[in-house]
Amino acid sequence: MIALWLLDTDSFGMIPRSLLNLLDSTEEEKSKVLRPADQRRFLISRIALRQALSNVFGGDPRAWRFIIGKSGKVNLAHCYGMPLADFSLSYSGKAMALAVSTSGPVGLDLEEAARDAALSHETVFPDHQFSDGEKKYLEQIPEKTRWSETLKIWTRKEAYSKLLGLGLHLDYSKLDVTTEPAQRSGVKIDTQEVSIAEKPYYLSLVSVQEAAETVDIRSPSLLSCVTC
Repeated sequence: MIALWLLDTDSFGMIPRSLLNLLDSTEEEKSKVLRPADQRRFLISRIALRQALSNVFGGDPRAWRFIIGKSGKVNLAHCYGMPLADFSLSYSGKAMALAVSTSGPVGLDLEEAARDAALSHETVFPDHQFSDGEKKYLEQIPEKTRWSETLKIWTRKEAYSKLLGLGLHLDYSKLDVTTEPAQRSGVKIDTQEVSIAEKPYYLSLVSVQEAAETVDIRSPSLLSCVTC
């Protein structure tokens, strides 16, 4: 099972000390070196993650501990008897998506769908990160849909890389995800258009087949107490 939250981070007011107390000293120290906007996003994301993990697995949100893998992926330091537990976070604009899996690895990516007229596939995304098949596909579709299709492809690449825990260490040019839904050796890639605070986003969720059988979209009230 995968629990999924879609959050409008701009809707939260000042973060009360009661929620900041959920964080450990490492998280507090990291937040101090970030720019104010990045600091707020980091604090909200870590509070949300702790709340989400306890929402799914139970226990005290303060008890969760995290480690950084070789590729930079944040992992659970202790599984507490849940070897298949995993999570993934993604930000875009003023929105955040958060997935918690009980059934194996999960990868998630979120991209704002609104297009700036000055933007294009070539100016936003590095061309060498697309496979030959993907570039051919984008060249053949109508220009009015090319931007949205580019975003969908990019979210699939990002989410698949997060599933593997590789980030940008994965050679994206070797990964072709033009087909949707794409199936890759027992992995399901699902791309949807979602609305967060009445703005459109593309979201790709990548998981092992067992976890993908049930996706539970949960209420954003996960962090409603931030404004109390």
